[in-house]
Amino acid sequence: MLNLLIPSSYQPPKTYHPVETYIDFVQKDVKTMLGSIERGQLRIKHKFTNEEYRSLQLLQLKKELVIKPADKGGSIVILDKAYFMEEIYTQLIHIYRYRTFQPFDIEKEIKKLVTHYQQLGTIDKKLGEFLIKKHPVIPVFYTLPKIHKDLQKPPGHPIVASTNSILSPLAITLEKCCLLWFPSLSLI
Repeated sequence: MLNLLIPSSYQPPKTYHPVETYIDFVQKDVKTMLGSIERGQLRIKHKFTNEEYRSLQLLQLKKELVIKPADKGGSIVILDKAYFMEEIYTQLIHIYRYRTFQPFDIEKEIKKLVTHYQQLGTIDKKLGEFLIKKHPVIPVFYTLPKIHKDLQKPPGHPIVASTNSILSPLAITLEKCCLLWFPSLSLI
């Protein structure tokens, strides 16, 4: 009903000729291109002038600066690292709460709940396997500066990148259930 599946790990056999032929052509093209670059026959063109490119390289060397994309508009923002770190700490202190449990504790709790509800018959084996993430990654917290709010001291837009985290299968399942139960609700 929810059509939640564990991603396939299928690899075509090495003797599958269309795939092998395609890989060979791509490898030959890459070798040819790299050889042309080494011989000076092909140059990679930047959208920057030489002066802009040198300036960007110098900015990247300055450890007291942070270079981030803006929250909106596609701009690049250069921030004082001390201000950026202060904004991160402010976000973390005022928005998030510290928890003492570890990701392994969460994994154990999810497995315990999945087993319990499988025994009750509430969820089947297929959904249970989907809900338990095999190789989760730790979510990453960062902010993007909101220069449309303030150019001098832009607040940060907090983002938790949790794709493939221990909780991502649960979030996907919840979204599917909400859309199933409330079709007019759009979570995107």
